[in-house]
Amino acid sequence: MGKMSLLNLTKAQHDEVVYKQILGGCTAVVEGLGALRNQLSDAHEKGKGGVKAAPRHAELGVNLAGSTALFLLATWETKNLG
Repeated sequence: MGKMSLLNLTKAQHDEVVYKQILGGCTAVVEGLGALRNQLSDAHEKGKGGVKAAPRHAELGVNLAGSTALFLLATWETKNLG
């Protein structure tokens, strides 16, 4: 059983279309943030002609990551403490 299914956060665990859409979007955000980090961060050596993110892209990434993290923590607390 995957970690997302333990938190009841997979699309397959919901019947409502709106929850499937939101959870699919959240999954896409997490995957996109990982790709952004791999392509644009200083964590990997840059080849010639490396792309630099504009400040608005960095702000979007930080805000999406923060919102996603808060949602995951709130979900975990509800499941484990509530």
